[in-house]
Amino acid sequence: MRIALLNSFYYPTEPGGAERSVRLLAEELARQGHEVSVVCLADAARSERIGGVMVERLPIRNLYLPDANAGRPDAARRLLWHALDSWNPLAVAGLGRILDRLRPEILHTNNLAGFSVSAWRAASSRGITVVHTTRDFYLMCPSTTMMRGGRSCQRPCASCQPFAWARRAASCGVDRVVGISRFILERHLANGYFADVPSSVIYNPFETREQRPRSPGPVIRLGYIGRLVPTKGLSELMQAVTELRAAGLDLELRVAGRGRPDFVSALRAAHADLPVEFLGEVAPASFFDQVDVTVVPSQWDEPLGRVVIESLAFGRPVVASPVGGIPELAVDPCVLLAASPSPESLGMAIAEMVRRVRADTPSLAAACLSAASVYALAPVASQYAGVFEAAMGRATEAWAG
Repeated sequence: MRIALLNSFYYPTEPGGAERSVRLLAEELARQGHEVSVVCLADAARSERIGGVMVERLPIRNLYLPDANAGRPDAARRLLWHALDSWNPLAVAGLGRILDRLRPEILHTNNLAGFSVSAWRAASSRGITVVHTTRDFYLMCPSTTMMRGGRSCQRPCASCQPFAWARRAASCGVDRVVGISRFILERHLANGYFADVPSSVIYNPFETREQRPRSPGPVIRLGYIGRLVPTKGLSELMQAVTELRAAGLDLELRVAGRGRPDFVSALRAAHADLPVEFLGEVAPASFFDQVDVTVVPSQWDEPLGRVVIESLAFGRPVVASPVGGIPELAVDPCVLLAASPSPESLGMAIAEMVRRVRADTPSLAAACLSAASVYALAPVASQYAGVFEAAMGRATEAWAG
């Protein structure tokens, strides 16, 4: 098949798990013999081949690149940006030229910020089958988090509705929709998206790595890897670690990733006495080599929680908040859900996982690796290939009708 994947960003720009998932999928589909290209955003147009995949970078046709880790634009610029991103004809023009040149059979859209849902029309008007993977709440919420006032929203609020209605209407025109969790798929369906569109759930894949077992020392190292933003729960995690250390548990914390400088500076200042090392952006292998337990303390409804899968693949157990799609990844004894995302509940779960690590690290690591096998890259890519073929068959029937 000739497959074009569309995502806001692509390697080496990987601000989150979605970008890693898209890259792994693209490269594996290419290894399986498909002709694969990727269309993404950049500061300037260019084409390059990476990992057997042709990458087409288009300049952003909006006020700025939608990088959540960059400085936050002022309210007026954000409003104008989201208004244009509801249906961006400038982005469609550039995408259309790329599609005319690549002539894919499938356009697989992922994160659409910067392209807008008009990308679907650009493909369907050319007879290209469209498959969309829901990786965040972009279609319902301009901020993509579905949070307001520190609380998760079950449906688009009044301020999101003006942006959501057009996206909801356009969603019914895709040929197939995939959820990276049952949670994220059902949230969209419950809000009227993808009406009468065939759907599937395919969890994110992981990249197989050489396993390097780690024997815990006298101090247990907890690890956090991801974007350093308030909704990810890093403040709550650091508070939990502070309280556990006060209770006599010997812990250290390693933090990997990047985020808004003002937020990171505030974290450092608030927890200056905590034994925490900020690693910056590091490769997952380097990060997991340094930690005994991974903590995913999210305060928002994570569509899935890719870091849980990555941690299991490296043989590291996980403590996680019981939010969004994360509970779908919970496997005893290696993924322990806290009772809530609060520092107190996270602390109780961390203490229990530390006990398990101390009791039998080799068995716990083996359980992690066994649980991770469900998310191996090759079968996940094959699942997507099957979805693409089914979608093309349905699209052919629709055109013939």
